[in-house]
Amino acid sequence: MKANPGGKIAPAEVIGRGELISGLWEILERQSLILSAERRMGKTSVIQKMCAEPRSNKLPIYHDLEFVRSPLEFVETVFKDVEEYLTGFKRNAKKTRALLTQLGGTEFSGFKLPEIAAPHWKALLTETIADLVENQDPTIIFFWDEVPYMLGNIGEKSAMELLDTLRSIRQMYPAVRMVYTGSIGLHHVIGSLKKSGYTNDPTNDMYVQDVPPLSPKNATNLARRLLEGENIATPDIQGTAVFISDEVNYIPFYIHQLIAKVKMLGSSVDIPAIKTIIADSLNDPLNPWKMQH
Repeated sequence: MKANPGGKIAPAEVIGRGELISGLWEILERQSLILSAERRMGKTSVIQKMCAEPRSNKLPIYHDLEFVRSPLEFVETVFKDVEEYLTGFKRNAKKTRALLTQLGGTEFSGFKLPEIAAPHWKALLTETIADLVENQDPTIIFFWDEVPYMLGNIGEKSAMELLDTLRSIRQMYPAVRMVYTGSIGLHHVIGSLKKSGYTNDPTNDMYVQDVPPLSPKNATNLARRLLEGENIATPDIQGTAVFISDEVNYIPFYIHQLIAKVKMLGSSVDIPAIKTIIADSLNDPLNPWKMQH
């Protein structure tokens, strides 16, 4: 294994999350899920591993929503994901396309939703999900990353309407599951909406699960595998791996960051040098460890 701080971790290299993932699959057997964690705790790696290695009779669909700016853009994102899946079976989202044709007055083609469709985004979203449900037997799971950022982007009124519409879809289609993840807690976003007059509880049917750091054993295993993979010499590799995992509180992102820095500085390291690297990283004005979170 090679250190990969901040990069996409291959599913096979996501270490120590087996028990958590097994529990998440069990939750998804019965209901949708909110996966909560601060940035850099590894929530995206967890859900990407779940999408790459799904349980039988599960259809996972993943998308990062951080940069979605309107309800119509969200619907377009879901529409493209659904169409991409259905194309593999030589099908398409016929209900959605029929509605778009009706709205535009001419046959709809392509994937870019016209602005004329913006006032009808709720109906389009519901039809898109209906198209997928009609053409798919397994449980459908939408893994949507950074949902709170999207809700902040689209404005309070639209955020309220979108949350309510998604809850309605979950009630309408029991085989559909949704996984919301977010660095900014979704409860903070909903709390802010309630201050503006929002009275609904749009996630009361969803289970909330935190993503914790790794266990000490798994964090030490990750640190050791990275030390070995990067060919870093140390007087006591197991002791060094234990020290590294302890010092960064068993958080995989910081284990990757620390060992990447060690590799940049040379091919060998001891514990006093690791202490210096950590102190320098915490005080670096360039903030490589993203400590504002």
